[in-house]
Amino acid sequence: MDTVPAEQHSALGEEYENQPVPLSARRSLFSVSAVWVGFPMIMTSAVFAGIVVYNLGFVMGLVAILVGDLILMGYVGALSYQAGRSGKNFALT
Repeated sequence: MDTVPAEQHSALGEEYENQPVPLSARRSLFSVSAVWVGFPMIMTSAVFAGIVVYNLGFVMGLVAILVGDLILMGYVGALSYQAGRSGKNFALT
């Protein structure tokens, strides 16, 4: 199963790439949320938001972005809930 020698494991610990994360190694909701809060604030999101607002106008662009964010929040929230219950990572989910 584990063919990687112990000295070649990540300095941060086991990655659990091909198996669910055991309960003892799972992080808190706050810890995981702190990482994901910054995710939407990357430059590509700002560029695409600017293009949407430019083409639709400010109000309609803002509405389109909000609707898209709500849909994405529901999708990612459902996947995150399932991953939290099963301990599986995104690829395994």
